[in-house]
Amino acid sequence: MAPLDTNTGLVLEQMILPSLGHGGYAYQTQVNIGSRFGGGRHIQQIITISA
Repeated sequence: MAPLDTNTGLVLEQMILPSLGHGGYAYQTQVNIGSRFGGGRHIQQIITISA
């Protein structure tokens, strides 16, 4: 099995984050929102805070 391409999320973030900022949204990136089943961190890429 080929390794996952984890850079695809970066491209999407580079397109979305400027749009959120331009729209007046506050946001956080790479937020730990808890634990996954079986242990390990559960990281959310982008969380909007307000509009």
